[in-house]
Amino acid sequence: SNVDEMHFSGLGDKFDVQIRQVERKDENGEPKLDANGKPITDSEYTMDGKPINASAGSQLYQSCLGVRLHSPLTEEFTPAGVPAATLTYELNLGSTKRYEFKFYEYKKDYYAVSINGEIHFSVLKEEVHNIVTVLGKVRSGELDK
Repeated sequence: SNVDEMHFSGLGDKFDVQIRQVERKDENGEPKLDANGKPITDSEYTMDGKPINASAGSQLYQSCLGVRLHSPLTEEFTPAGVPAATLTYELNLGSTKRYEFKFYEYKKDYYAVSINGEIHFSVLKEEVHNIVTVLGKVRSGELDK
């Protein structure tokens, strides 16, 4: 994963997740390699400073990635007030190390999304709300395998 951290706040909840890549080791303690000779890694997740189950962490990560740009905004949009939610990614590659998504009330089923301060698209509210749904399941242990 190229994401080191995810931060979410809004919709009545919040979390901070750190993702660390750990090399898989063979029975001799040597790094396991894939067919291309690259080390195989597993993701380890911590949420709010505490380790969480890898399957649950992966599902929370996927719920954040599941917020897709829906459509371009067809008219000028100026946000009013605070965003309904904010999702920030801290990356470990490229020149942009931080992406901040702010979700503002837009239409009945949509948020206008600001990406690093620029608003050009809408997203489905349902996809943003799903992050909080999955978060609740992570906290309850329902997603631990």
